[in-house]
Amino acid sequence: MSSRPSIRLNHAGFHVFDIERMVDFFTSVYGLHVTDRGIAGETGEIVFLCADPRDHHQLVLYEGRTSRQGVHYNHMSFEVNDLDRLREIYRALQDYPGVTGIHTMNHGVSWAVYCHDPEGNRTEAFVDTPWYVNQPYYADNLDLS
Repeated sequence: MSSRPSIRLNHAGFHVFDIERMVDFFTSVYGLHVTDRGIAGETGEIVFLCADPRDHHQLVLYEGRTSRQGVHYNHMSFEVNDLDRLREIYRALQDYPGVTGIHTMNHGVSWAVYCHDPEGNRTEAFVDTPWYVNQPYYADNLDLS
């Protein structure tokens, strides 16, 4: 097995229909902090969010999405430190308006909760496990109670 790569996903940026709703979703459910805001040319407002407010951003939301067509990404994933934090996110998703498709999964190497955010984008929160399991490995309905 090789060492961990020196390159990691740094941030993701998405055009959204309702920027304030999406800011509320990512701050309320995932605990991200708004680190910066501004106007992005002619498209409108841009908001930067990050788990660590000392960093500038991990997620960028752009106002001005006009169509559900053309979205071709699979999901955005947030790594959490422990199972308790994963459970907190799972509970927050249950109560958040507009969230759909909430499901949990055991990947062997990680435990995860997936959902579609209020605008239909797929998100994941996961915690690593101490085991190595060949992928893909999917076991649905992980009990996070």
